[in-house]
Amino acid sequence: MTPPVRIGVVGLGFMGQVHVKSISAARAAGLECVLAAVADHSPDRLNGQASVSGNLDAGERPQRLFDPAETQTFQDPAAMFSSAGLDAVVIATPTDTHEALTASALRSGLHVLLEKPVAIGVQEVSRLIEHERATRRHVMPAMCIRFWPGWTYLKECIDTGRFGGLHALRLTRLGSRPEWSAFYADESRSGGAIFDLHIHDSDFVLHSIGRPRRVLSVGTTTHLTTLYGFDDYRAVIAEGGWLASAGRGFRMRFCAEFDTATVEFDLANSPTVAVTSGGSTSHPLLPHASAYEAEMQSFLNCVAAWKAGSTNPPPATLADALAVTRLLLAERKSLTSGEWEPVNPA
Repeated sequence: MTPPVRIGVVGLGFMGQVHVKSISAARAAGLECVLAAVADHSPDRLNGQASVSGNLDAGERPQRLFDPAETQTFQDPAAMFSSAGLDAVVIATPTDTHEALTASALRSGLHVLLEKPVAIGVQEVSRLIEHERATRRHVMPAMCIRFWPGWTYLKECIDTGRFGGLHALRLTRLGSRPEWSAFYADESRSGGAIFDLHIHDSDFVLHSIGRPRRVLSVGTTTHLTTLYGFDDYRAVIAEGGWLASAGRGFRMRFCAEFDTATVEFDLANSPTVAVTSGGSTSHPLLPHASAYEAEMQSFLNCVAAWKAGSTNPPPATLADALAVTRLLLAERKSLTSGEWEPVNPA
């Protein structure tokens, strides 16, 4: 029998708790995995109880995230990396800690699921790529929108040409500023909403359409709208940012115009996806698993394959993280210059 993937989680804030729940869901779905260890600088988070809320519903909150009698607990991530007998680790800590923690995990022989953004600078991501190559381990950036039901459907429509060519795409992602940590208010650490929130749509543009040649952005790093310039006539626009008022909830939408259909998603609606074609509207069936659960299952399957000798890359890579970092930096530059800015390919 193949031994289960032993995985640990560093950082038990909102996203860390989401990942812990996703590991439990993966195990319930039949994947051979075990939450072997967790690490957090605060001992109050090591009792196994759910404690932190975010601005997006990530599923029902369990009474207990994990049992400390069965899951090893650490305040020092390095000690967890070296002594917990892990195969892989999730790093869900503030962005400015990502590089050092990920490099340490890689040197300890672990594969890494790394929360977005990987970093807010090109050099940091590039150094991690070198660490990845040197250690022959893999880092999968947690680009959860690639796994989001509805967005996976849109990607399939673009790839297959189900409704013909894509003519226009408008993406919207808005939410109240995260108030559960002062980290987000410090742009020198978090990168602001452009890196924390808008990154999802910029990554989806790269993932589903490709690299734009240039971008034109208006607004601020807290709330911006970007026009992505391609060589053809497609109009691709994304608005993202933090709303000034607390408690406004999270809003995520897209509207895609194809030759023969309009495909729309609105997180506030049920069903969330509507396809209008030939004068009628239908609602395609979507996967039951949440994006976070699908992302975790994908990562765990990759780790199991890597343990068996596979060299295939994960579905999101550090090269992807580098590309989206360059794109966001071009958008940020355009905010200042007021001009179209080229997107550096390398």
